Amino acid sequence: MTAKPQAGVEAALPRMFLRSLFLQSAWNFERMQNLGFLFALEPALKRIWKDPADRVAATRRHLEVFNTQPYMAGFCLGATARLEAEMAAAPKSERPAREARLRSFKAVLSSTCAALGDPFFWSALRPFCAVLALGVWGLAAFWVWYGAALRDEGFAALPAGVFLAGSAAYLALFNGFALTARAAGLRLGWREGEEVARELKRLPLRAWEARLRWTGFLLTAAAALGFLTVSAARGDWWVLVAALGMAALKVWDFSTVALYACILFVSLAAALIRP
Repeated sequence: MTAKPQAGVEAALPRMFLRSLFLQSAWNFERMQNLGFLFALEPALKRIWKDPADRVAATRRHLEVFNTQPYMAGFCLGATARLEAEMAAAPKSERPAREARLRSFKAVLSSTCAALGDPFFWSALRPFCAVLALGVWGLAAFWVWYGAALRDEGFAALPAGVFLAGSAAYLALFNGFALTARAAGLRLGWREGEEVARELKRLPLRAWEARLRWTGFLLTAAAALGFLTVSAARGDWWVLVAALGMAALKVWDFSTVALYACILFVSLAAALIRP
């Protein structure tokens, strides 16, 4: 039978969310994110454990090794707070068993969140956002250069606003996903407790990851084509040869992210550097 958690603990969730933004600020080689995790969990522990001795024991319990994908840590924080609250509400005779279960569950959940979050955020979303930023730069540059061509002014210098717009697109999209995952994961973990693992299985992260990869590749191809078109118009045909050479690296099992970076770097550089 699940013990009913104490009322009022949910009020600590906003503070836990804010503190979770500093999860990696005290990262260490020995126990990784343990200090950041404990710092984020502390507002809940203060409400759950009224006895100072119990609070000290809970603090020590969460000084063990902890490491996960930082944007997915909210799931672990919310579920851990829920299990701590249930442990405090249960009879003292049940606490040792509940503590062992909490330790095991926390370790498994952190690994699951890392396995789901790392490919999505690092290998799919981050390259996609970078390509989107370059696409914004390229589109803005096209309008600047196209207007200059109509006025027969040659290639005009790009205003700083072009680069600021691309950077803003990257930050808005990436942080929108990251902050939403932190907040939603924290609330879902608190609400579901141990059942949060079932909810994680329902998240279509793998499908989103595949879509982001393909969309990122198409955006990369479009942006590179635009930059190469500008370079060809200026007679920089060596850039086309270099881009085709780097594309051939993919056949030799060159990583997708590295391929994105190489093509975009050379084509963008060629478009911006004046002869």
